[in-house]
Amino acid sequence: MKNACVVGYGNIGSVHAQLLEDAPYARLVAVCDIDEAKTAALCGKKVYNDYADALRDGEVDVVHICTPHFLHVTMALAALEAGKKVVLEKPAAIDEAQWRQLRAAKGAKDVCCVLQNRYNPCVEKLLSICPDVRSIFAALTWKRDAEYYASAPWRGKWATEGGGVVINQAVHLLDLMLLFGGEAASVCATISNKSMPSIEVEDTCDALIEFESGARGVFFATNTYPTNSPMRLEIETDDALYRYSDGALYRLCKGEASVLAKDTAGVLGKPYWGSGHNKLFEDYYTYLETGNGHFVSLEDARRVTELTHALYKSAGERILLAPGGKRI
Repeated sequence: MKNACVVGYGNIGSVHAQLLEDAPYARLVAVCDIDEAKTAALCGKKVYNDYADALRDGEVDVVHICTPHFLHVTMALAALEAGKKVVLEKPAAIDEAQWRQLRAAKGAKDVCCVLQNRYNPCVEKLLSICPDVRSIFAALTWKRDAEYYASAPWRGKWATEGGGVVINQAVHLLDLMLLFGGEAASVCATISNKSMPSIEVEDTCDALIEFESGARGVFFATNTYPTNSPMRLEIETDDALYRYSDGALYRLCKGEASVLAKDTAGVLGKPYWGSGHNKLFEDYYTYLETGNGHFVSLEDARRVTELTHALYKSAGERILLAPGGKRI
């Protein structure tokens, strides 16, 4: 059984730690955070306030990087250099240069990326149907107010967050669009800041995504909504419309609607994060133990990472993507 250290004991880091604490597939042995107040109450675990000390711990096999965005690649590279395996929270990289550096690193093929909504029961059910996609509509309406951005100095800045609603909140929804639509051929996007003049990054985005398959995607995301509503994904096929909304998967055909699946309620963290973290971790640790099976790798995260970067670069200009996700 592999031993884990959670690095960054904030909102999502505490979720990682709790799942690992209760997991039969791994052992949580340490937590690392520069804020001693966050780690003071932890009992029975090693506590590090210096990441370098955590990496020197020979008992730690895997580090879960749950730190601010701008630290993800730097910390992942240091962990790989120290011979550790890596579970990397989103985003994998905040810009193209960091993304190239991470993918080229020794051991990068074993980095696990946290795109947990792939494991939602409704998503797994829709994947099992394997619909022939004609069009995709995706929408996210969440709330991120001044209090949220004031909660940490790295939030709301291009250099440290890498963007706003797209790279932070809506990246999972973009990932699902690509999961069903396949490779993106082009993107034309608009980003704006409608409600938060105190931050640098966007709070709203709309985009047109053309897929290599010929399908068309329309994407909308905003952090200006009064509440955090469940995301919505619609996939149109030749014979039906599949709607994933409010934690349920519907099939609409000829005026009739049927429920095909329902998600499991998330027991930790924010309910709209989904409940897939545990299954994602289990797949990864099973792979580490056996060398077999599938986990969400850097290659699996390639499409959404590169589409996110292209979306920001587009900002009204159509960006063409060559096969394999490389811009031309």
